[in-house]
Amino acid sequence: MQGKSDLTVAETSGTGYPIQFMQGGHLQDVPAPLVRVTTCGGFHLEVVQDVISVDPPLARYQVITLEQRPRGSRTGLTLLKMLASRPEHYASKDWLAEYIPRMRSSDDEEEEGWGRGLVRIDNVVSLLRSLLCPPGIAQEDMARKRLVAYVKNHKDSGPGYQLASLPLLWLDIDVIAATVQQACQQEQEGRDALAAWEQVYALAAKGSYLPQEPYSDWATDKRAEIDGYLKQAVLALRRLLLARYGEAGEERVLVLLRNYWQMHPMDEDVLRPLMELLGKRDCVQEALDCYQRLCEQREQEGSTPHLRTQQTAHDVRTRQSQNIRTIIHTTNTALPLNSTSVFPSNQQDTSFPLIRQAFSE
Repeated sequence: MQGKSDLTVAETSGTGYPIQFMQGGHLQDVPAPLVRVTTCGGFHLEVVQDVISVDPPLARYQVITLEQRPRGSRTGLTLLKMLASRPEHYASKDWLAEYIPRMRSSDDEEEEGWGRGLVRIDNVVSLLRSLLCPPGIAQEDMARKRLVAYVKNHKDSGPGYQLASLPLLWLDIDVIAATVQQACQQEQEGRDALAAWEQVYALAAKGSYLPQEPYSDWATDKRAEIDGYLKQAVLALRRLLLARYGEAGEERVLVLLRNYWQMHPMDEDVLRPLMELLGKRDCVQEALDCYQRLCEQREQEGSTPHLRTQQTAHDVRTRQSQNIRTIIHTTNTALPLNSTSVFPSNQQDTSFPLIRQAFSE
């Protein structure tokens, strides 16, 4: 159930976004994208307010809010989220008739003036079209119907509604999926895919998909899909940055791995390279703290870390012990011949137990 925090502040984007003017088909000279929808890290709906430049073509967008909107707009917003989450952004009328009433509480009904009767899906679609299509644009009626199109028959599911795609409607999850495919194609052809993976990461790392809908089962599959793309981008960037820049790329890689793991602390596929890089940079304590956190969470669910992860933790400890042995050997050979210890007398009692502990591990 979405709350009042979904869209609360009316504002106009200060930066112009690139646009094009649609030519051909049923829409002529309509600025596109007409609508921008962001779903990762929060839900934001923006529509074209005015064209601020023709060469290059740029438009300013206005954030759409629920204030001063028709009653029922909150349910229209729910429909937009549902269509964005569905395969091909299509949902049959039967599916919508089953799910939309579940998403509306008695408070919503009273606030939006629906009453407790049956919700007409066609009415909700009309409200959503009003939210998406700015008044006064050329061919407004046609644009509304293109933004949320009625589909008479969609494969075996019967009639329903389908959300528009690019160029008319910009949806961040569509851009993420398309850019992942672009990056994979570039890599297969031996071309540089770094910029494409950077774009995927920039969009997907803003936050989880529709965070206002953590318990909505219709959002689960799309959320898992976007999480998978984010993880793929992180691992691809790690590989490409280290291959291109070597040690100079480690700082950025460390940030990427650490940020992802903090959001997904049970993901051992990312934890292992994070621990390896931390160990290489002698950040052993942080690496082992990450591993300890994983162990505690695995214990709560009655499982243990993967054997490969356990081996990585062992390798980090071994590297620490080897480094300590190297320091002791180097220090001993550098001391004057009449020196009796590698440690000052006032530190011998506290230092040797730590060394012995490191060796024992």
